Amino acid sequence: MRIVSQGGTIDYPYENSMVFLDRRFEYAVSIQVIGCNEIEVLGKYSSKEKAVKAMEELRYAYMRHNRFMHVTVLPDYVSEKTLDNVCGIYRFPQEHEVEV
Repeated sequence: MRIVSQGGTIDYPYENSMVFLDRRFEYAVSIQVIGCNEIEVLGKYSSKEKAVKAMEELRYAYMRHNRFMHVTVLPDYVSEKTLDNVCGIYRFPQEHEVEV
């Protein structure tokens, strides 16, 4: 699965990365590819709760991706956002898109 930053400028593999709340910034979610020293910010939020919620959505997207990975016909209830996750792409939401 691929993880895309809020701005769409960073795209990393989820399976080979660590995603974490970054203590260098107040409420940021960052990523570090395993074996690499570089750390990139994926999203910035106004509260710790929003940052944690965005990470929870990432985990949920990963579970959905794995669930539908081998399905050839998608059910009618699959929304466009869910389809992105099923296809293996999770873009960190903008501040106003995260509800806590």
